Amino acid sequence: QGPTIFNYAAPTDSRPGFTGSLANFDTVVDFDPKVDKLDFSAMSGITRVAQGPLASPTATIDPHSIAWSFDRAGDQTILYVNASGQAEHAGTTDMEVHFTGEVNFKASDFTLSGAQNAGGGNSGPGNSNHSGSPGGPGNAGDQGNSGDSGNGSSVYGPISASAAGNLLLLANDLAASFAAATSTPQTPSPLLTQNH
Repeated sequence: QGPTIFNYAAPTDSRPGFTGSLANFDTVVDFDPKVDKLDFSAMSGITRVAQGPLASPTATIDPHSIAWSFDRAGDQTILYVNASGQAEHAGTTDMEVHFTGEVNFKASDFTLSGAQNAGGGNSGPGNSNHSGSPGGPGNAGDQGNSGDSGNGSSVYGPISASAAGNLLLLANDLAASFAAATSTPQTPSPLLTQNH
């Protein structure tokens, strides 16, 4: 299977904190740093990726940058995105995305719009593949997905684990894409068809 590209177009795609008992942030459960990418190229204010994890969960995030910390007690990695021109503290940044497990990010995991560097000027990759036909509008923060570009890549907009139906919607989209790609009728498993 090819890489999955998680697209984020605006800081509002995945915000820090909670609204009531629902998380404002996305939780990515299957990020594979060997092949998957995070695409922030639509956000002009992000130009830098930190060289390593933050020293503490309350550390300062530099302007126009991405940093992360490990929450070992919660078995998650929290990615902080500061699109502003001022330093912000972890937990109060413009954007926040959670990942299950400990993810050791590197600059090449990200696609940024401006000059990308990791601390000391290591240049990052160019723009990732954005071809394919747009998907449907999605639900509750899910921006749908773009079709396969022919090289095995999958491109997804933000997903939200705060609403259980979003993950099922994404799974149904994947099952439908697979069925269309193989031209063989597929019977989704009960998990993919169950609505909450």
